[in-house]
Amino acid sequence: MTKTHFPYFYAKILLFGEYSLMVGSNAFSMPLSQFGGELKFAKTESLQGPEIQSNYNLRKFVHALEKMNEQKKLPVVFDFERLFADLDNGLFFDSTIPQGYGLGSSGALVAAVFHSYALNIKNRSASFSEDEIKKLKNDFSIMESYFHGKSSGLDPLICYLSKPINVESNGNLHETVVPPSNSKGEKVLFLLDTGLTGETQPLVNYFVRQCKNKNYLNKITNVLIPLNNQSIHAFLQGETEIFKEKMRAISAFTMSNFSPMIPEQIKKIWAEGLESKTFSLKLCGSGGGGMMLGYTEDIKLTRKLTGNFTIEPVYRF
Repeated sequence: MTKTHFPYFYAKILLFGEYSLMVGSNAFSMPLSQFGGELKFAKTESLQGPEIQSNYNLRKFVHALEKMNEQKKLPVVFDFERLFADLDNGLFFDSTIPQGYGLGSSGALVAAVFHSYALNIKNRSASFSEDEIKKLKNDFSIMESYFHGKSSGLDPLICYLSKPINVESNGNLHETVVPPSNSKGEKVLFLLDTGLTGETQPLVNYFVRQCKNKNYLNKITNVLIPLNNQSIHAFLQGETEIFKEKMRAISAFTMSNFSPMIPEQIKKIWAEGLESKTFSLKLCGSGGGGMMLGYTEDIKLTRKLTGNFTIEPVYRF
């Protein structure tokens, strides 16, 4: 039997819009090429090591999709016969995307399964209208709900299209062009690895409860949302001084108003970055662990100040 070669799907990074998107801000997300995953067949006659668990988890996901289909809740037609046959022949998902880090580990898997087994779909390299992008996002939200109970569908969308997406407060989605990263640039957007996995749902629940307090909601609406939207604009326009200013403001706001989302292990260096004005940190997703997003104009000093935490540049101005 000739076995299919499957495409590789990058991880995603939500630069701006965590939490604030829930109450009316814009959001901006883009592919993250440092991590990714692809469907594969076992090279040996039987699955080995982590491949066994991956095949098992993938099979559970496919069974859930089949049940959604039987209940007429799945808006996508899948070739389940071929999919189950491939699972029996050693199909698994080989991924470098850390789970519980908010980088789209489930999103990449959803995108991979959709790409190779959904029927009558448009080639992912084609141009998509805004209506088609919305339809994709909706389809993905239903598929990814298996993993999270509820999903916006944005993560699989980014992983699938492998293009930056700007989400407007009214729900409109736009493919966006990001200025090329300057490989020699000293103004660096980076990821800080907390070394911890985060649980999204409890933190989202906390935020929802806090927003019932009018004073808290007013701060989100009148302070965080404008900062968030201005940061997206400054990033896309390459306005580094404005971007630096807004990142520092978001960092300070987060420290004061999102304390449960910041792991205790990094609160000290978070404050040190603000006090020294060397770097600014913000949440990258829901927080609680995983990656934090940072900005610095002195990456060497930032590495020194952040000690044993791994720093990974993702964009240079």
